[in-house]
Amino acid sequence: MIAGSVLKHLSLEKYQSIFEKEEVDMEAFLMLDKNDLCELGITHTDSQRQILSAISDLSSNNVCVLCMSTL
Repeated sequence: MIAGSVLKHLSLEKYQSIFEKEEVDMEAFLMLDKNDLCELGITHTDSQRQILSAISDLSSNNVCVLCMSTL
């Protein structure tokens, strides 16, 4: 799961089980916004910022910046 690799890179592995439980695949992960993160129970502002920034980078095809070393 690439989303799990992203979370690991961000040191936010504690949220991986939430994404697995809700069956959030990479396509869905890339479409998440702040409201979605809140609904998933990710309410910590810094964690939200990190995840949303990673989503932005991935959506801009900056994948190598985030997770090439973990793929």
